[in-house]
Amino acid sequence: MDDPNHGAYAREPRVEDVARICRALNEHGARYVPIGGFAVIAHGGGRTTKDIDLLIDASPENVSRVKTALGVLADNAAAELDDDEVARDAVVRVADEVVVGSWLARAALTTRMPPGRS
Repeated sequence: MDDPNHGAYAREPRVEDVARICRALNEHGARYVPIGGFAVIAHGGGRTTKDIDLLIDASPENVSRVKTALGVLADNAAAELDDDEVARDAVVRVADEVVVGSWLARAALTTRMPPGRS
């Protein structure tokens, strides 16, 4: 964790936390891609991590969806984020029951299907 104080109020995330957060992001139509340690773990790599990292589309509409979806966390700390703060910073960390780091994609994230799939 970047902030040594996060341990005072956030626990290490589990795979179940990632699934719950991704489910909420999907339900709210957020555009995001899991990155970092849990992405490595999902691809079979042996790694530990102390946060959940997401690459998110930085459009105001998507940031709003992400903030709403992160309300699934116990303290709803994402609701305290100011929209200007999110737009200004390249990386935003939300310390709730687990720490979620959001890395803003300055170009829109789009869905691309593999050839032959629709």
